[in-house]
Amino acid sequence: MEDRIRFAWALAHRVDPEFYWLQVDDPQGKRETAEESMISRLPPDRLFVLGPTDLAPHPELGSIASWVVRDDIEADARLRAIADFMGLPNLARRLLEDRSEYSPTKVLVFANSDRATSYYGDVGRSIRPFVEAMNHYAATPIFTIVRPSRPKGADDVDYLFHLGREDRAGRPITRVECVAGAPPGVPGLFTVGSAWDLDALVEELARS
Repeated sequence: MEDRIRFAWALAHRVDPEFYWLQVDDPQGKRETAEESMISRLPPDRLFVLGPTDLAPHPELGSIASWVVRDDIEADARLRAIADFMGLPNLARRLLEDRSEYSPTKVLVFANSDRATSYYGDVGRSIRPFVEAMNHYAATPIFTIVRPSRPKGADDVDYLFHLGREDRAGRPITRVECVAGAPPGVPGLFTVGSAWDLDALVEELARS
């Protein structure tokens, strides 16, 4: 948990120092100390906390997946509908107000997003239209997941990272590997197959 938060935080801050954080909490569990410490540093107007049931289908609105996968509705309408569905109209306003594809990039982190499985819709349904709707308004979503399996929607995002532990001289080291994204040889920090020690990558993102 701490490693996921550190990486997502460093990546989001590199792109947008005033990023938004949407936390999906486990109603049966308790936040880890490291998790609580990190998100408590966020300003109140940039932290949004939901439970999995907040992202469940509502009879009067339909399933959020029915809006995520729609590509016949304008981007702003889709984002507003999704945010209204989640009860986050203020978030929609902040992501859309006075913005266009040429605006400075905003970032929204969906932390522990796989806790709300209904968000992704049925197996085989794409979340790419939702990602593209955010991109249309120069907004970038970053998803973190709790389970180490390949999540639904993994083929719909531009970059996918895997965090794993290895033992080095009796000390556990977290490694970050880019498993989907730009092909090797393309300029840029993240290309498929590239890997780093998490501590070194966090420092590099902070410097760049």
